Amino acid sequence: IRKYAKDNNKILFDIADIETYDPDGNPTRNDKGWELAFKGYCGEQQPGAQACHPNWTCSIMLAKAFWVMIAKIAGWEQETGISSYDYNNKIDIFPQPTQDFANISIAIGLEQFVNISVFDMFGREINKIIENSYLQAGEHTYTMHLSSLPRGVYIVRLTLGGEIIYKTFVKI
Repeated sequence: IRKYAKDNNKILFDIADIETYDPDGNPTRNDKGWELAFKGYCGEQQPGAQACHPNWTCSIMLAKAFWVMIAKIAGWEQETGISSYDYNNKIDIFPQPTQDFANISIAIGLEQFVNISVFDMFGREINKIIENSYLQAGEHTYTMHLSSLPRGVYIVRLTLGGEIIYKTFVKI
């Protein structure tokens, strides 16, 4: 299947390709060199089986990988540069999950231009929270009112200086 997908320019979401690497990115193989599910990702597994049903950790990892695949299919570009800041620790969306509102908290170390937009899972922009605003260094919090949105998963695209960061939130 992998060869067919590659030869025919097809998309393949290969769960085994994800499950067979340990958290450090090392492949796990059996004594014959075949892919073997990393034990730390296994929940239910038949005795002697090479594969397993994913545990909670692996399920989250697979969901994130699926989201990245869908975002790329929808035409989203992944930033290739390496940031000098760890934005994952400086951007938060809360509460999670949410019903009527969500807050976006941004802590930035440098003055920079910021854009924040919300997209549905089809890639349609449904709300611009900030457009080309110049923010001072510090912490900033913005509230999104969600009562008019249907339940689902939403993507927040934050453009911070030259970085593009994607976060998700769930409306229940």
